[in-house]
Amino acid sequence: MIDVLVIGGGPAGVSAAVYLKRYGFNVKVIEKSLIGGNVVFTNRVDNYLGIFDETGLNLSNKFKEHLKFLDIEIINDEVINVEKNENFKLELKNGTLESKYLVIASGRTFRRLGLLNEEKYVGRGISFCATCDGPMAKNRSVVVVGGGNSAFEETLHLAKYAKDITILVRDEIRADKILVDKVKELDNVTISLQEEILEYKGENYLTSIVTNKRELNVDIVFLYVGLIPKIEYLKNLDLNIKNNYIVVDKDYKTNIDKCYAVGDVIEKRMYQIINSAAEGAEAAFSINKDNI
Repeated sequence: MIDVLVIGGGPAGVSAAVYLKRYGFNVKVIEKSLIGGNVVFTNRVDNYLGIFDETGLNLSNKFKEHLKFLDIEIINDEVINVEKNENFKLELKNGTLESKYLVIASGRTFRRLGLLNEEKYVGRGISFCATCDGPMAKNRSVVVVGGGNSAFEETLHLAKYAKDITILVRDEIRADKILVDKVKELDNVTISLQEEILEYKGENYLTSIVTNKRELNVDIVFLYVGLIPKIEYLKNLDLNIKNNYIVVDKDYKTNIDKCYAVGDVIEKRMYQIINSAAEGAEAAFSINKDNI
């Protein structure tokens, strides 16, 4: 029997695992992709204390090394169902696990526009990761969709490769002024306000988009229109959910006994590495306190 299973290897999940291990718990981290969560896709991290010029991928690798240093097992698998009787029973794609405590830190996934045939073009002209697919944009025409920090941060990275970039902002720019100013200095970037994609075109690969203003030939579209919590696998756990986020108390406890939620699956004012890491530590503290 495992003491604590942590679902998700982002900052919140890794932090929870590190603190739980230090408290003496047998803890394992389940992560279907890469340790680091969405930090992996961040071009540059410069607002985490002590980290002011680091790629998200490098910082994520440091998270992984920290887990290895403490001999915390990383289970590379996907959780597809969770049930609770006396203990938690997790159904994975490749087996089952049981634990006394559960920490949910599965984060958020990239939101789609919800257009016809959108999934057809994912990986065939639609991307959510400039860090991953930036080199593919070399000397090509790129569209970035979104008006927040992510869209403008990733544009700064893509501008190193792309021939030209058009940022489509449906309403108004919400990104921090420092990012907007940097983007406006770039010669190969155009910002278009009150413009949105209505249709994707292309036989096997995306070749153009139709907006509310025009048809635009494009090689790659990068979507940064928000994130939604990854909690669909928890449908049988009867959690208290509000606005698609898991409801927790001040100790990060859910309404299910011995179940905690941290990171981007809970609703909060800021979704940053620093407060996600703090939430993981707080949850670990609460679990330890529950055993004293």
